[in-house]
Amino acid sequence: MTLVRAVALAGLIAIAGAGAAQAQLATAPQQLTIGYEHEGTIDAKPQACLELVKEITQWDKAQTEKGARDVCAARQRHVDAYNALQANYRSFVKAF
Repeated sequence: MTLVRAVALAGLIAIAGAGAAQAQLATAPQQLTIGYEHEGTIDAKPQACLELVKEITQWDKAQTEKGARDVCAARQRHVDAYNALQANYRSFVKAF
């Protein structure tokens, strides 16, 4: 009798654990948070890039403009990758 009771108890614990895991998935956040400074707020507009390059360099006008274009390109790649990561995360959450 105790063996049957132990097996039944183990089964109930397994079912309860599976339900708790599903409840955690159902309450997953809508956005994945990585936790770095300014996450999700990268400004890839030309004016913001130009201001940054002017702030951290003392280049002539041509070098500053080229630097701003390079910074904007890098920022845009970052924004695109971040958005793709968030879209993939949302798809993952929906699948489970």
